[in-house]
Amino acid sequence: MKADTFPITKFMMPSTGKEIILTSRFYKKIKEINKYPLILILAGPGYGKSAALSYYFHLQGYSCFWLNLDKEDNELPVFLSSFLTASANIKETPIRSIEVLKESEDFRQSWKYILNLWINELISIPNKDLYFIIEDYHQINQDEVNTVIEHLIRYSPPNLHLIITSRTPFNFSFLPEWKLKGRILYIEQNDLAFDAQEIEQLFKIKYGKQLTEQEVQAILELTDGWPIAVAMLASSQGAGRREIFIPEEQENIQDLFQFLAISVLQNQPPELRTFILKSAVLRDLNERICAALFGSDGIKNLYQIIDKGLFIHDYGRGTYRFNKLFRRFLLHIAEKEGVNLKLLNAQVGEYFLQEGLPEEAIYHFLMAKMYDRAITIILEIAGSLIKTAQYRKIIKWLEEIPEEIYNTHPHLYLLLGDVKRLTSYFEEALSSYEKARFLWEKIGDNLGVAAALEKKALVFLDTVQPVKADPLLYEAYKIREQAGFSNTGSILELLGENSLNQGKLVEAQSYIARAVASGYNISKHLKARLLLRTGQLEEDINYIEQELTRDESDLSPKSHREIKLVLSLLYSLTGQNLERALELAWEVLEASQRVGSPFTESVAAARIGQVYNVMNELEKAVQWYHRAIELSDRVSTPRGKGEPLWGLTLAYAFKGDLSRARYYAEMGYQICHEVNDRWLAALTELALGIAYYNSGSYNQALDLFLKTRKTLADCGDTFGPVVALLWEALTYWRTSSYECFSLIGQELEYKLNQHGYRFLLERACLWRPREIGELKLFLTSCFVKGFLGEQLAHSHQGYHPGYKLGIKALGELQVYRGPQKVSSKEWRRDKAKRLLEILVTYRGSLLAKEKLMEMLWPEKEEERADSNFKVTLVALNNVLEPRRPGGTSYFIIREGNRYGLRTGEDVEVDVDIFIQKVKTGLEYLSKGKKVLAQEFLEEAIALYAGDYLEDALYEDWAALERERMRDLYLSANDGLARIYLEQEDYYRCLYVCGQNLKVDPCWENAYRLMIQCYGKLRQKTRAVQVYQQYKEAVRKYLGIRPSGEILNLLKDTISQI
Repeated sequence: MKADTFPITKFMMPSTGKEIILTSRFYKKIKEINKYPLILILAGPGYGKSAALSYYFHLQGYSCFWLNLDKEDNELPVFLSSFLTASANIKETPIRSIEVLKESEDFRQSWKYILNLWINELISIPNKDLYFIIEDYHQINQDEVNTVIEHLIRYSPPNLHLIITSRTPFNFSFLPEWKLKGRILYIEQNDLAFDAQEIEQLFKIKYGKQLTEQEVQAILELTDGWPIAVAMLASSQGAGRREIFIPEEQENIQDLFQFLAISVLQNQPPELRTFILKSAVLRDLNERICAALFGSDGIKNLYQIIDKGLFIHDYGRGTYRFNKLFRRFLLHIAEKEGVNLKLLNAQVGEYFLQEGLPEEAIYHFLMAKMYDRAITIILEIAGSLIKTAQYRKIIKWLEEIPEEIYNTHPHLYLLLGDVKRLTSYFEEALSSYEKARFLWEKIGDNLGVAAALEKKALVFLDTVQPVKADPLLYEAYKIREQAGFSNTGSILELLGENSLNQGKLVEAQSYIARAVASGYNISKHLKARLLLRTGQLEEDINYIEQELTRDESDLSPKSHREIKLVLSLLYSLTGQNLERALELAWEVLEASQRVGSPFTESVAAARIGQVYNVMNELEKAVQWYHRAIELSDRVSTPRGKGEPLWGLTLAYAFKGDLSRARYYAEMGYQICHEVNDRWLAALTELALGIAYYNSGSYNQALDLFLKTRKTLADCGDTFGPVVALLWEALTYWRTSSYECFSLIGQELEYKLNQHGYRFLLERACLWRPREIGELKLFLTSCFVKGFLGEQLAHSHQGYHPGYKLGIKALGELQVYRGPQKVSSKEWRRDKAKRLLEILVTYRGSLLAKEKLMEMLWPEKEEERADSNFKVTLVALNNVLEPRRPGGTSYFIIREGNRYGLRTGEDVEVDVDIFIQKVKTGLEYLSKGKKVLAQEFLEEAIALYAGDYLEDALYEDWAALERERMRDLYLSANDGLARIYLEQEDYYRCLYVCGQNLKVDPCWENAYRLMIQCYGKLRQKTRAVQVYQQYKEAVRKYLGIRPSGEILNLLKDTISQI
């Protein structure tokens, strides 16, 4: 392509008047352009990007290459030609590359050679900054042009500064890397928007009008500083006008746009004015629809209003939208002037229907009051919208339909009921379903009546009220059967689910079998709940995990049926994947909040409470159970309180608060009894039995364990009876009923092995006893009696001290025997304490005695050190286990000549908890789950009472672990600081950054975040002080120069204050 085929205006800088106002934020940034190889300017239409650039370059007297892009530049030959032609407009610029371009026959093969030649020619121009401005890069949508630009930017000579403007975001692949290196200057929409002072200047300079402070603020509030709106308001005043038109403060911003629209419309040619009014029926404008509705002139008129900037915004990919307020006003004018908007909307609706855009078609048919046409499409697509939880969209459509239309379309009431049910408006759902039933009954449509009854039953299934669901389901099934309707699988499934909710396992399985026999596919949600209620926990976990790997297209809330919530509960019951259990429940909780389903949110809150219960964080568990109850109350669903009340009973049972446990158990049992849910009622009583056990009321406990074991077995559950059996065995053991203890213990062993429930004794889980020492004594007694097995009992020659050992190593060493803290007087030998610190440091390993002696007495002879070691070891054992029999030790393990500290749940080290919380918190943060991340990281920081083993600061063997803990502490604080910054909690961010700098004065990200905080707080001096502190720290401790990135950050921050 020849250069002379381009219009010269393609390479001309726009001319500017003398009255351009540059915003202070733009000016502060643009004056730094000679320090950056790449300057990116991103702002929507009407923000004056071109005018501001042109004015600044004229003001500075800078010469530049200027290229105005258009759609034709998406073709590589056109782009290369226009790009190189633009560079030929300044003296001393490349010419050889242009000649090679003219001679080239295959641009796609030679473009890189041509561009490299051009770059080399630029380098030959000495001591001259060159500026190349590429305008309207949003016109480019071809990857091959992007590739050329990326090559140019990556290999641009140091004297070239490339300035690119666009209305849409840039997507160059190198941006993250260059941004990190501080090689890009970003100028954004906010930098071009006017503030109060600039609005005042514009009116004063252009019209000699001095605005009052009140007038300035009114204009700023009405326009948000949008330059084109401010300029249009200013231009409307006229030279002789003394007063400024400012709407009353109480009036809507629409007043401004009405005022502007009148002046705009009056100045348009008649043909364009008509197009503007008619096209206002469209929410989105593009070439295709304008041509379809308005002919070939439609496209021409579209680009006229775009070029004129008539309150139209570019949304990318050739789609444009009027400002909402401006569009509303245009529709008002069109109707007033007699434009047939109904006909236009009907035409647009048919167009969108043909284009396969039913949602747009519905909108326009409703605007045309073509309700039957709209209803047909709504009912066709409602199912897919419900699956993707787009309830508000459906509700908005249904609200546009008059009530008299509903009376001839019962299906509308059915759809409205579905949306109300799925968003937890259960009473409204029942009312809508009843209206549908009434209308169908009125016209004698029995199958319609059956459909409405089935939907009503779903409300009670969703809220687990089986007594109310039963008659509705039976009646619906009977109607279908009498009508000879063979497709009864859905009702049979619901009957099966309802029977399951009542603990009638045999009946439930019968209905499900009949549904399957009819060819109906049982839902995965019902299968998951069936496995749960029958105690097939591991099979259920495997099934759900496999299901979750598949594409989940149905996003509608399913209350207690949601398989993620089922899996979360299964993890709590089995004590595995607790972080994942919490994550799953949180996912459902947040999804429920987004779609507006408080009942499903209530179930998710209860499952979060279950996880914290297993973690033995009982206060948190109680808070979440109460939140679940509040959510259930909000939607008036008493049955939704069943699980959190069971959870509260169990939490207070483990807290040893019998009074509160009884209170919540009675409430929960009453609710379960009213809805005939025998299974959940039995679980609540089982939790109450544990409360009686922990309060020493063993007879009452035993009565409940025996009762619930039978009830749960009658419900078809195998897991619940084994839990009751475990607590029954504990009760016989605690009351020294050894004959019953032996019989029940043997049965317990058999059941644990038969059903794979050994985890009840092997790891922390929901129903397991929380007093580990007591549990281990119980297991030791089991071992002595000859059942449960040596591996399960974790016995040590039939001995256990009866308590858990707690060790706090963050800060000074503290040791706890169960709840009792070891006093300083009990440490009769300092070396005994030091030996424990060594064993804690190397926990999980066994150290040779010689190695230990070397650490403890590096200067002593081996024989004397050996004697000292024996005495020291005995002293340590006496502290940890003062009542141990003979020379036996449980917590200090010995294998031959090697020694170590027992690990596992018998020994709790704060370091291990700290590590786990930091890792979990950072993992949640990496997944974007900031609420959970914050919770875990704050808990981790609270555990960090000081450096690891502060009383062993000079011991080499502790140094590595101490540094590891410091690194984790720094990472945890860093993660929290990022969260606080995003939450705009700047002072907390500053605090944790300060804490990090106390530990590591050279922690670079702390300085970075602090500068950002002070920028947000508009404290320029403090931001500079932080940089000076950073500069001094890296010089003093590292002997290096400060990072250029942080300096650039400081400059950017200051320029925006």
